[in-house]
Amino acid sequence: MRYQEMTDAELSERLVTQDRKAFSEIYNRYQKILCCHAYRMTRDVDLGMDIVQEVFYAIWKNVDQVDPQRPIDRYLFSCVVNRVINAIRNDKVRGNHLKRLQCHMTDYPPPDEKLIEKQLQEWLEHELQLLPEKMRHTFELSRKHQMSHKEISRQTGTTEGTVKKQIYYALHVLRTRLTTIFILLFLVNH
Repeated sequence: MRYQEMTDAELSERLVTQDRKAFSEIYNRYQKILCCHAYRMTRDVDLGMDIVQEVFYAIWKNVDQVDPQRPIDRYLFSCVVNRVINAIRNDKVRGNHLKRLQCHMTDYPPPDEKLIEKQLQEWLEHELQLLPEKMRHTFELSRKHQMSHKEISRQTGTTEGTVKKQIYYALHVLRTRLTTIFILLFLVNH
């Protein structure tokens, strides 16, 4: 007998024996309508699709707990509804945590921009001091003294290619180290 011609009850009976083709047929019959059902409740296409995928994954993982006497369509719809409720509940809990965090952040006065600028300058200077001496010197000539690569190569006695590489690596190192600091400052200010 072809699986497409089987009734839901027949598919359910085969499902509990871990028949993959029966599972695939149930999936093919109900996946789209369950996604629409989840979407109507969540108004989020991606969330609805994720919920339906989670339901089918959970059914296959716990196939031995499926009751073949219970209509599979009702079972699937109730699983989707329960997952939507859990998603909404989790979202509300997450939202409540964010609200509390925002309330705490508004308790503190906004940081002074001059202070932030000074702190960033100190961090930059600190990170510059950690660079290898020649790289730091080349970088400072380029950025602090606005010298060209040609001028720096003449002053340091290196090639322009070496100057370019040292500046490139210095920028790479500084960006990597300072990215975390910028992220923290952004989070504190927003």
